[in-house]
Amino acid sequence: MKIKDRKSFEQIKKVELDGTTFSVRPFPFSQHRKIEVMSMLQEQFMYCLVDWANLTLEDGVEFPCNEENKLHLFDNYPEVRNFVIAQAVGSTVGLNEQLGN
Repeated sequence: MKIKDRKSFEQIKKVELDGTTFSVRPFPFSQHRKIEVMSMLQEQFMYCLVDWANLTLEDGVEFPCNEENKLHLFDNYPEVRNFVIAQAVGSTVGLNEQLGN
């Protein structure tokens, strides 16, 4: 079995949803804890969502990427929450398949 270096698992990928680009990193198993499912999803979302571009308020003002705004997206935009988590999980699964794990 060949093991890639840690940097391989930290790669951030850019994914797009409805014209907004999200920067997402994989969610490693070491970040999982024995906590409620929603708390785990929130922790996963907050960890994996690194940045975004072209996300604005209705008046066109840039919506900055910070902890408060990430939490707002997590709580109020399930399509974004589900998309980011699916992308992060997909990154991990794809990398494991490449490694033959």
